Amino acid sequence: MAVTRNAGRPSSAASAASSRRNPGRSSRFAPRSSKRPLYHESTDSEGDIDSLSSAISESDEPDVADSKTSPRQDGSAPGQRQATLPSESQRDRARKRRSAPSTPVKKRKLATPPQDDKPATFIPDWRDPRISFECWSDVFHYAARMTASSDNLATGWLMHAATVCRAFAEPALTALYRCPTIKNSLKAKRLATLLGRPVTQTAYNYRTKIETLLIDIHIVPLGALRYLIQALPRLKELIVYTPLDQPPYRQLDKNIRWHYPEDIFGSLEPSVPLPDGSIDKPFPTFLKSWEWSGRLVGGWVPTLESIIDVHQTTPFSKLSKLAFTNFQVPSLSNLRRIPANDEGELRAQHEDGIVIDVIAKAISQVENLNHLVFESSTVMNHRLLPLLPQTLSHLELINCWEIKSEDLVRFLRTHGGCLRTLSLLHNQSLDLAFLTDLAESCQGLRELHINLSYYRHHDSINDADPMYEQALLPEQVPTWPSTLRVINIEHIRDWSVEAAGVFFQSLVDSAGNLPDLRHLGIKTMLNIPWQARATMRREWRDKLEKVFLRPFTPPRNFTTLRSTSAEAPSLPKSSPKHAKKSAGASAIISRRSGRLAAHDRDSDSAGARSNKSLRQHHGGRPLYREPDTDEDEVETSASEPDDAPEVQDEDQREWIVQGMCNTVNILVDNQKVGEQQYGMGDFLDEDEEESEEEWDGDDDDDDDAIAF
Repeated sequence: MAVTRNAGRPSSAASAASSRRNPGRSSRFAPRSSKRPLYHESTDSEGDIDSLSSAISESDEPDVADSKTSPRQDGSAPGQRQATLPSESQRDRARKRRSAPSTPVKKRKLATPPQDDKPATFIPDWRDPRISFECWSDVFHYAARMTASSDNLATGWLMHAATVCRAFAEPALTALYRCPTIKNSLKAKRLATLLGRPVTQTAYNYRTKIETLLIDIHIVPLGALRYLIQALPRLKELIVYTPLDQPPYRQLDKNIRWHYPEDIFGSLEPSVPLPDGSIDKPFPTFLKSWEWSGRLVGGWVPTLESIIDVHQTTPFSKLSKLAFTNFQVPSLSNLRRIPANDEGELRAQHEDGIVIDVIAKAISQVENLNHLVFESSTVMNHRLLPLLPQTLSHLELINCWEIKSEDLVRFLRTHGGCLRTLSLLHNQSLDLAFLTDLAESCQGLRELHINLSYYRHHDSINDADPMYEQALLPEQVPTWPSTLRVINIEHIRDWSVEAAGVFFQSLVDSAGNLPDLRHLGIKTMLNIPWQARATMRREWRDKLEKVFLRPFTPPRNFTTLRSTSAEAPSLPKSSPKHAKKSAGASAIISRRSGRLAAHDRDSDSAGARSNKSLRQHHGGRPLYREPDTDEDEVETSASEPDDAPEVQDEDQREWIVQGMCNTVNILVDNQKVGEQQYGMGDFLDEDEEESEEEWDGDDDDDDDAIAF
């Protein structure tokens, strides 16, 4: 059931009258064409959401399946003028008219509407008990992510869905409160007030719905932290962050006066008994995910050694994911004081070693840790890697400048046996040389994510170039674990054509050893002539698609909720010759459409997630595939005729076709890697109604010509 923001609103002239701000200038004789919404429409979910849900639960409005429009109880329309008393002469004329004989009047027969031969639509029962509450909540959560233009949820859409009927109210609000969006201090105070109210005074138990809480220290007031955290018994992920630690990472050394307060950690403990002896929160909150920021260390967590004590408390005893952001070694902050001799350099290395040992000891206190994240931290180097736990299943390194391939190879040989996911994003000193030993060191690896784009350290200097000479040498042949399911490598640069060919050929040769691979995405930049680059792109893209791409199978044509008794229209029979020709053409079209569909599904990379997606329909406009730099220039000239004889090379006959990948996305261009990649979605109009029609050619209008 599609729910849009325009549902329940008046249209055309009625909507124009209802949207006026001055009530004195609006028409007084136009009745309301639709019921007033039960909520304040806003994409930011402003207002008190609890009052909204209370109105839903206490209203007498029936459900969707039983809703009927009832006529107005009183016969007078709004704004009807009061009738004046008739005069004496008018009463005499009316009396004579009633006394005169009247002729019988034939009653008008209403024409019966024509019978529709189409089958009646099938409306499913939304209240079917077989559809569980958790299923509805997941449906709304998924739909809100698909409707939103960024990684955030479409909160306005969820609030609109909650007002459709009573059956949808709580599942939609559950999806909304799973990770509430706090965009300003006013909303933070309202949420704290709502969570502080007793459960008996609210329509739903909002305390048990929140599982993830993201607290921006620049938005959430310090006094509201205790009320936000203490009342959440099912809280699993708590992230206290500052936008200064996020991309583009150019304010990592800026000092702020905000430090970790006691209210955060005290709110995770059981609550104090009330005067009447009752306990509002008898058990502590067991977190599953937590993030430390080196900028916020201080206050109740004065030093790095205090992190060890925090990890030994009960709320942190079941942590499975731990993140460290902006933790720098002391020698980085003392760059201006260059050591005068070897003794000063040894002293600086000793101070760095103390900090690294403290971080390693703090990590070792988390017994159930399986997901470790380091972001923008120089403490993550060759000295900390060997000290990490060997039971990690997911290692994520983001913008860590000190990580190199030789250090990572040694780490994977000793700690890679349990790794299932390896994410290496924006590490400026890390090349792809570690791939040569990947199959032997990480035999159980399932997902590999690599992004070789980097951020500048200063606004005025372009220092985002790689700190290595070659990403991969021609003699370095990558090896791939047989358990891989996802391979996603973006923005490969600084390598030769021979090295790129060896890289792609290693994937083709390993096709028989990759039965579980379902996603293959490679994006690289080659600074060669565009003809050679287009030829190479076409060659390797076709080869990898033939080896890995799953054959395209069109879905069933279920585009309506009609009854199953409707018969499908019979298709005209074609001759065998025509059928054979159409089958060959459909095979070519399906192969090309599969490639384009795979390209469209993966056109949004991890670095451009905040951009608007081109997959959103804008008023019926055609959606265009975002082309490469020079791919379309040689699409027609370099294409081979379809009637060419089928000639297979010796190596082509020996290919092992894996044919199980849903996505094969191979991009080869010469676009310079930037921090923010712009696409067609950034140049589309915000309001599709106000946008003008597309220009389709010259307007040759003789009427507008001026004759001199």
